[in-house]
Amino acid sequence: MVQSNTVSKKKRYGQFFSGRKVAELLVNLIPKDAKIQTVIDPMVGTGDMLCASKKKYKLAKLFRGIDIDSKAIEVANFSVPFAELHVGDAFSSNKVYLNGGWDLVITNPPYVRYQILSQNTGSELPSGDEVRERLIKNIKSNKTLKKDEKAFYSTIAKNYSGLSDLAVPSWFLCASLVADGGYLAMVVPENWLNRDYATIVQYMLMKNFKILSITKDVDSCWFDDALVRTCLVVAQKTSMQELNKKVGVKIRVDELSAKLIGEESLIEKLRVGSSKGYDALCALITSGQDYVSNGISSVMMAEQSMFPRVFEMRSKCEWISDSDKIELNKCDVLPAEIKNISRSNYAGEFVSLEEMDWNIGQGLRTGANEFFYLDVEEWKNNSVLLKTKNWAKMEVETSEDIVKRVVQNRKEINGLCINEDELTKGLLYIRNKVRKLDMSKLTPSIRNDYSILGKDLEDYINLAEKYTPGSNKKRFQELSAVCTNEKKKVDGYISFWYMLPELKSRHLPDLCIPRINAKEVECLFVNNTSIHKIVVDANFTTLWNDIPEKAYAVFTLLNSTWFKCYMELIGTTMGGGALKIEASHIKKVLFPRLAKEQIELLTKIGKKCVKQGKIGQTDLTQIDRAILCSFNQYEQTLKKLKSILKTKKEKRGSKK
Repeated sequence: MVQSNTVSKKKRYGQFFSGRKVAELLVNLIPKDAKIQTVIDPMVGTGDMLCASKKKYKLAKLFRGIDIDSKAIEVANFSVPFAELHVGDAFSSNKVYLNGGWDLVITNPPYVRYQILSQNTGSELPSGDEVRERLIKNIKSNKTLKKDEKAFYSTIAKNYSGLSDLAVPSWFLCASLVADGGYLAMVVPENWLNRDYATIVQYMLMKNFKILSITKDVDSCWFDDALVRTCLVVAQKTSMQELNKKVGVKIRVDELSAKLIGEESLIEKLRVGSSKGYDALCALITSGQDYVSNGISSVMMAEQSMFPRVFEMRSKCEWISDSDKIELNKCDVLPAEIKNISRSNYAGEFVSLEEMDWNIGQGLRTGANEFFYLDVEEWKNNSVLLKTKNWAKMEVETSEDIVKRVVQNRKEINGLCINEDELTKGLLYIRNKVRKLDMSKLTPSIRNDYSILGKDLEDYINLAEKYTPGSNKKRFQELSAVCTNEKKKVDGYISFWYMLPELKSRHLPDLCIPRINAKEVECLFVNNTSIHKIVVDANFTTLWNDIPEKAYAVFTLLNSTWFKCYMELIGTTMGGGALKIEASHIKKVLFPRLAKEQIELLTKIGKKCVKQGKIGQTDLTQIDRAILCSFNQYEQTLKKLKSILKTKKEKRGSKK
């Protein structure tokens, strides 16, 4: 039970303690000539960051750590006896301040999802609203910030997304504490590079810092218990800068594999010339040159290529300053490899899918697939026979209006077209029907609009309420993503846990792309009929448009060599060579603007490919020609794109 409580607490606090190796790598990414006299870790945990900082900066005058978890501070008192340690919430503690700011602010902030933050009212961990309030108050009290900086940080603190995890406000707190010319060093989830809600963090860094390096854990091996890949970021505080002056500024981006790990460090086996380990890393940092070898890729990338959404969204976001709301040549936002091909070869415009009036999101996340997804045994005239998962071992017959056809995984589909007669899973989608025992619990104003569920479903729900899935120690109705289905007014319920919210367009898309790709990235056509619309699971990024006819041309665009190459360049490589593609990646993609004739041709090809369920080599050649025909040297352009695609796939170990 003690172990269970520990795991629960770690999840609630978002605790993934850094460990010596991660901490020492981060400290060694800071430039060798940095003058560090004062160091703070505002989310110190057990002290790994301060310990690594002391090892490198032995003569520093002050080390300070703060943590909300008193147990962690007890451990830190032994591991970093040289440091001044305090129990408290960094967002409200006055111990974070230092006259003139800190030379080094270094931390591994807690990774707590917004769903958990929203449920923390009354606990020792502040809720999401409390974090924001405390951050704003902290910024107002901060005497280190200049007038323009204080106004800037106040604006972003008020406007970051409520869907952000705790790492986002942690970024702003830590950044606001850094002295002029001082350093910010952070351990963060890699998704800060791609999540829409993290765009505001990227903007903050570009405005008030020089980003020195971004270092990625490509094999997800630095933390044993974290579910997301790790990213190390080092930046130096500057004066406030206008965004247009950052065009062309470069960042060193390192990708480190498990091959480099040794007993003493995460890069013990790194070799650059005659240098080894951290000496080799220092040589790379000093050189400023690209370096790719076994186990490491270290390249210089333009900020606008790393953070294209900052430039794309700046006219739409109220937190973007007026001076930054200017137009930028979209060619500058292309990945460097594609930019080099296009620069003197294409004189036309580039356009995103959103500018083509396409919406991009993610499929359905039920929160309890074991309950809501059932196997379809038989579609009858007016009913459906379903088979439950093994935990229930039941057959359930219910009315057809309660079941939606659903695709959960790529392997369920042959070819590139999702047809309803192929689908073997059904989604339990209960609307306006409740168990007999729940009818009296409904608010009176809607009771007459509801009817009673059949006995099979009532028995299934009753059984589900008693079952505890997996190792969660929570029943279905207690899971964080399921309990929110239950809604009520003062005089009764509106819905119960077994009733999913109304399906949105993103759950019933025209096109979808698997989020995890072992082979090449593929776009699937969702062959909806006028009667039935297919539900697509959260394992897919989804795309939809108000005019279904447009889906055929975009289907070809998203299976083109241009798009596949783009995805290999900006997607997230995971352990085992898989490529993860999120909605945020797809929103970044820019296509050559197509003329009416090109779109008509792609629509024609798309209809043919949907009918045959695949895209043949001849079809792909026609698609690529239609997209690239405005390039001066079509054949050479396509050849270069194919070469990049092949190289990137081989590098990540793509399955054939």
